[in-house]
Amino acid sequence: MTRAAAGRLYCILLAAMRRALAAIFLSTVVFAEVPALPPLREQARIQQEWLRLRLERNLPVLMRKHGAQMWIVACREYAEDPAFFSLVSPTVFAGGRTRCNTSNQSKPPFTVP
Repeated sequence: MTRAAAGRLYCILLAAMRRALAAIFLSTVVFAEVPALPPLREQARIQQEWLRLRLERNLPVLMRKHGAQMWIVACREYAEDPAFFSLVSPTVFAGGRTRCNTSNQSKPPFTVP
């Protein structure tokens, strides 16, 4: 076998290996089964449940720990407080023109808006 023939054989084998590796990669990455997300209404329901649990369990404990009687979250139009989106329903788009959310220690349980 001449050197040129060995070089051509090497290139053919290398190309075949590349195609095989590409086929394996594509079959495992691109065509892998992607888990389906629930519909948006179901996602909102799940997030609303998380919010309810957060307001019922975490917020009163934190307020008692730090001695807060009332917590006011004030927002101006499209300049929401960083805590705003963790305290409102997942379907709320923005804070609106002026919005105040209050959490009061004297009237548990906290309600989900």
